[in-house]
Amino acid sequence: MFARTSLEAQLYPPLTTKILFRVYEPRDFDACLAIYRKNESGRFPAGHMATFTKYLEDGLKTFIVAEYKSKVVGYGGINLLAPNIAVLCYGIVTPEFQGQRIGSSLVFLRLAQVPAAPGGTFFLIFAVDASMPIYQCFGFQEKAKWEAEDGTAHPLGLLHVPPDALDRVKSVMVRRGLRINGNLVLHKTENVSAEIERSASGSYQVQLRPRAGGEDTHA
Repeated sequence: MFARTSLEAQLYPPLTTKILFRVYEPRDFDACLAIYRKNESGRFPAGHMATFTKYLEDGLKTFIVAEYKSKVVGYGGINLLAPNIAVLCYGIVTPEFQGQRIGSSLVFLRLAQVPAAPGGTFFLIFAVDASMPIYQCFGFQEKAKWEAEDGTAHPLGLLHVPPDALDRVKSVMVRRGLRINGNLVLHKTENVSAEIERSASGSYQVQLRPRAGGEDTHA
């Protein structure tokens, strides 16, 4: 009702299910793969399971799981591209628990891990067609397409969060007692760098550059 941005509007209604949010542990591997498989059909690119499996096996990642009565029911990752640029990845909730604000809470908890920057903080999402409308509700704008392993194109979304808005989101998280249990380390993506510029029209443009060769991606 009193939200100042579309992002803040998604803070309501609040999460009511008693969920424990904590740092991913190796013991969660099978449960996370099972949730991916339940959501895979008609949503994720063919062959992407191998990429997700490698992500889970990588020791250097910032990955959060949502647990209900000792059962993993959802998760989401985040990586830094720069001090004020982060990428959200693998935000997935098991079908039986979708629609209960768990996914929204995972979005906000991840956003809240990045320090507010004077010029605002930028968040990227390499989404799929089924999830992009959801992220647009948070204020993400589709800027370009990214190509998956099977050659299919999917939406790349960008969200700019002013420092005061990010501070308000963090304040709501604190008031609601939503936090991440465990020693969370915000890791930086090593193979991609990003630059974001504001155009004459006021919109933001993002340019991703592979650090180890390859072509630039413009959005």
